[in-house]
Amino acid sequence: PYQLLEVPVNLGIYATSILGLASLDWQQGKRPQWSQALPFYGHHPIS
Repeated sequence: PYQLLEVPVNLGIYATSILGLASLDWQQGKRPQWSQALPFYGHHPIS
């Protein structure tokens, strides 16, 4: 079952900026290993 959430109107305005920064890094050859891209809350994706 799904639950409808009400969120502020501008909640996603930074998503395109983050993707733009990631694209610039990729174009500059900055490609980190998957282990460096851990979720922001610090949990390891495997354990």
